[in-house]
Amino acid sequence: MISYEPLRGTKDYFGKEAYEIEYIINSFIEVAEKAGYTEAITPLIEQFELFSLKGGEELRKTMYVFMDKGGR
Repeated sequence: MISYEPLRGTKDYFGKEAYEIEYIINSFIEVAEKAGYTEAITPLIEQFELFSLKGGEELRKTMYVFMDKGGR
């Protein structure tokens, strides 16, 4: 049976709660842009090595690791 529960450490937001979060994000972006900062959008996933080399054992225990078809 398929589980529709969010992954551990994640949460779905709907309705008023989603609107409030979006408002906070947009307010922060506006303030940051006025201060001369620009937005950076990074990938949702990264190479395992990026975090495994610098992060501690505790970080590695909480990571989700996926292998591609090439075994990487």
